[in-house]
Amino acid sequence: MSKQIRILMLEDNPLDAELSIGQLTAAGYVCDVERVQTRDEFLVKLNDPDFDLILADYNLPTFDGASALKITVEKGIAIPFILVSGAIGEEAAIDILKAGATDYVIKGHLFRLAPVVQRALEEREEHERRQRAEISLIESEKRYRMLFEKAKDAIVILQAEGEAAGKIINANQAAADMHGFELPELLTLNMAALNPPKDLSLYQERVQKILSGHWINAEITHLKKDGSGFPLEISAGLYEVDSEKFILAFYRDITERRTKENEAKLLEDQIRQAQKMEALGTIAGGIAHDFNNILFPIVGYTELSLLEIPQDHSVRQNLMEVLQAAQRAQALVKQILAFSRQREDEQRPIQINMIIKEVVKLLRSVLPSTIKIDQNIEDGDSIIIADPVQIHQIIMNLCINAYHAMEGKVGILGIQLQNAEFAREQVLLDSSLLPGPYVRLRITDNGCGMDEIDLQKIFDPFFTTKKKGTGLGLSTVKSIVHGLNGGITIKSQPNEGTRFDVYLPRTKKEALSTDYKPPEPIVAGDEHILIVDDEVEIARMVEKALKRWGYRVTQTSRSTEALALFEKDPDIFDLVITDLTMPDMTGMQLAKHINDIRTNIPIILCTGFTETVSKEELSAIGIHKLVIKPIVMNELAAFVREALEEIKAADRASVDR
Repeated sequence: MSKQIRILMLEDNPLDAELSIGQLTAAGYVCDVERVQTRDEFLVKLNDPDFDLILADYNLPTFDGASALKITVEKGIAIPFILVSGAIGEEAAIDILKAGATDYVIKGHLFRLAPVVQRALEEREEHERRQRAEISLIESEKRYRMLFEKAKDAIVILQAEGEAAGKIINANQAAADMHGFELPELLTLNMAALNPPKDLSLYQERVQKILSGHWINAEITHLKKDGSGFPLEISAGLYEVDSEKFILAFYRDITERRTKENEAKLLEDQIRQAQKMEALGTIAGGIAHDFNNILFPIVGYTELSLLEIPQDHSVRQNLMEVLQAAQRAQALVKQILAFSRQREDEQRPIQINMIIKEVVKLLRSVLPSTIKIDQNIEDGDSIIIADPVQIHQIIMNLCINAYHAMEGKVGILGIQLQNAEFAREQVLLDSSLLPGPYVRLRITDNGCGMDEIDLQKIFDPFFTTKKKGTGLGLSTVKSIVHGLNGGITIKSQPNEGTRFDVYLPRTKKEALSTDYKPPEPIVAGDEHILIVDDEVEIARMVEKALKRWGYRVTQTSRSTEALALFEKDPDIFDLVITDLTMPDMTGMQLAKHINDIRTNIPIILCTGFTETVSKEELSAIGIHKLVIKPIVMNELAAFVREALEEIKAADRASVDR
């Protein structure tokens, strides 16, 4: 026996549409089909309440089946919705069913379409039958005792029309508990009183939609007795008893679900931010490497020029200015490398309060008298594992930022250091923190402050609120802090100032001195040194410097040529200086080949940034020292002399044995 059905079909391929209808016709259905291809067409046809079924293609150029399903569900239209797809993964299919689809059919298996449609229509008929039975039950009991008091979800009956429209005429205990009322109190209220004032227009829209015959499903916000808001999932529709209309509504508290969703989103945002920072760090490291190769000859040739001209020469001051500018550029490169985590750290136990006090002395000499420094630095056990230079960088960056925020006004720069202890439940302060002992460095100012938009981007690389600035200061600070297994938070309001809290793990190890050793005087030599760097200017500059100090030098810009020279006569060279990143063969590969030929020759490896390589790995291939470009010439001379003397000492010890 044939059965007539009216179908709303979302399909852009006429052939696919004919194949689907053919399957249903063969199964005995007489199909009245309205085929649409766009969102606007679909919305127009969706207002027709007489459709028995919706068939939607999963993939369309401008409007897909998943979007059509979402609209249908949001409109509360309870028509069986079947997706037809050329290919759909298992996870996507599960998501679609969770979203409200009745079923799905693969286009390659259209023989399933008729059984699926039959089951959907039968289920709809059964659903409508159950609805009629439920309404009949409500009618027979005259609105009383129809609520199950032990239901977990809230059930509420509202007057639908008239002067009392929206009044709660019946509810279960779950509804009262959910809203923080006693049940008799709840029954005196109008539902509008439980909606936030800003949502009253949305509430009225939902009521009108229900009165027009739609069953709605939505996520909304309600108010508790104490005025606090909480999220709800509502399912509501209209029914009649003795020609009087009522609204039956079911509510579910979704606070826990929302919390989990927010936590998942926060984690997703953190992962996305970490990926962005990693990508930017890689780019920054590459830029720093190229920049260092440019700076190296500038610094080196300037130093050599200063050594060759008299103290009273008119050009000397010009060269000093060049050197100072290059040194400022070096400092910027170090910031970039710290941000990208590509600089070798010299971490050791240090007393952080001593470094802070040194910085305060420096700040007092450079800050204007309009800025008062209010310090509260505990002298207790505040030992951390860190690189003193990086800690100095953190404090200076935060304090200079605070000064800029207060520039032009009388300001107070607060610097506070205290010990802190975090239990497991407290470390939600920052996702990078673990339970345990910390030191808390707090930097505050009473400057211009920041709004929420700026706060969201304040740690992003190259973002700055200053008229002048690189935008690397705070991103570098955050990178250093997280590299030390610490955390950083910020609180700020426009015109109310800013507060940074930096948390760094405390240790029980004994602090080492943070004093810097003065550079040793240059010691000349006459040994033969092989220089390898693909940047010709750098190789020539190092050659010139070393020759000035008496060394014999052979230099080349190709690593393969350097290896050939060494293989030809390994004993004529006393030391090798090689760049890390070179075409054909890297500095580490070259060092390994040289070490295989002759194990007792020292090798100095120069690089614009450090790879993640341990000292043991470098030592295993004969590398005596890893040097970060650009390097000051007298430091390079000291490294060369140190390496040569160590080899000589080792040779003498071997002979004595």
